[in-house]
Amino acid sequence: MSPQSPFKTSNPRFYSRLLPESPTPPDQAVVLSVLSDLGAKMIDVDDETPVSGGLEILVTAGYTYFGQFLDHDLTKDKSSLEDAAKTSPAHLRNVQTPRLDLSHLYEVEPGQSKTLYEKNKIHLRVGTPGGSGLSFDVALERDRTPSVGDSRSAENAIIRQVTAVFARYHNFAVNHCDPVLEKEAPFKRARLQMIWQFQWLVVDDYLRNLLSRDVYAKLFERKEPTFAWDEKKNQKFSIPVEFSVAAMRFGHSMVRQSYLLSLNPDGDKNLCELFGKTSASGNLTDDFEIDWGAFFQGAGQAPTVLSRPIDTRIGLPLHHLPTDLVRLFNVAPPARSFLGDPPQLPVRSLLRGRALNLPTGQAAARAFGVRELTENELLNCDNNGTASEQGKILQEAGLLKDTPLWYYILRESEVMENGNCLGPSGSHIIAETIYAALRSDPNPYSYCKMPKWRPPVWRGLPEGDGPLPDLISFFGMAPQIQSPY
Repeated sequence: MSPQSPFKTSNPRFYSRLLPESPTPPDQAVVLSVLSDLGAKMIDVDDETPVSGGLEILVTAGYTYFGQFLDHDLTKDKSSLEDAAKTSPAHLRNVQTPRLDLSHLYEVEPGQSKTLYEKNKIHLRVGTPGGSGLSFDVALERDRTPSVGDSRSAENAIIRQVTAVFARYHNFAVNHCDPVLEKEAPFKRARLQMIWQFQWLVVDDYLRNLLSRDVYAKLFERKEPTFAWDEKKNQKFSIPVEFSVAAMRFGHSMVRQSYLLSLNPDGDKNLCELFGKTSASGNLTDDFEIDWGAFFQGAGQAPTVLSRPIDTRIGLPLHHLPTDLVRLFNVAPPARSFLGDPPQLPVRSLLRGRALNLPTGQAAARAFGVRELTENELLNCDNNGTASEQGKILQEAGLLKDTPLWYYILRESEVMENGNCLGPSGSHIIAETIYAALRSDPNPYSYCKMPKWRPPVWRGLPEGDGPLPDLISFFGMAPQIQSPY
């Protein structure tokens, strides 16, 4: 079957719709109140309660933050909740490029930034060495705040260090460009290799682990998308709001309340401490340095920490965002906004979905031809037949047949995958978006590779390295490597 066109396309610098929008409810204020109540009940008081008695095969905690790094590369909406309620996606600005091109790492071309690059305009600046003798943080601006291509790359101590890993990786790539073959453009060549490596990591590692197996095979093995942007009809690819406002926010449920960063006596940090390093002056202190074994199996000495399951429970700290951190998720709306400026991240996600009239979860399931969740599955009754607090809210508000998309995607993962990966509807939205982003790229890794293509094994890397844990381990723990030439 030939793929269909998205419901509404737009300029690549704005947002599209895969599916028709839900109509605005007659009593918007009542619906917003219900969604606020629902979001407030999406709480996990600890990180250890399983979804069910089923088999739990969770990814390691590093995938939570690589997912955040990926999301930052594709979408950045600076509009307030109030603005979103008044603006169609086609007029809602996406500050990022809708491609997997590491634009949030590089920001602008060398020479345009005075602080992101070294004086040679080729290497990215990195932080000064910590107590271990290694540089594990991003560089600093003149005022000693983090120097990053995208402000969100410093929104917590973990994503700061993921960004620093990729900055060191870029410098390694520059140093290993052959000066004879790449004399004129070492930066351009290194960046292209970095982009290809990043695209490969996203598709062949991250998505393979986080998507439903059937959906992954449909898109990335059989290449059978449900939707396609038709260039002949002047349909330029842009990020769907279903991806940016709902599906890709599944990662919020994977965030733990605390992390063991290393075997350092002070290496156990709660989420508030990690968020407290958002714009702090100076480099991260040694007690925040990550031993990547804590985030990826076999990548270091610390015991590996697993992510939370993908479910309808969000860690308690994300329900109490400090005022300065609220701004990270969206610019604050006007003081008299009818949507308010809630500090609970799940409430913000539900309200934003409603403000943009996202399709319901059931509509998404029908569009992709997958099984819809039953009312009983959404009620989430216990052994005595009593609905969960979330289920009662859905029932009383008449949302068991028209469930908010973001909530539905999380619940679908609980019911169909025991929280180990996304269910079919959520998987489809993410897979369709990434697949289309690669299709719209004039020079993606997937078009350049041979049948058995793998990213380059750079000189100096252990032969065979390449999967995300290996690369994070190498560039996270190795000193800055000098050019061999």
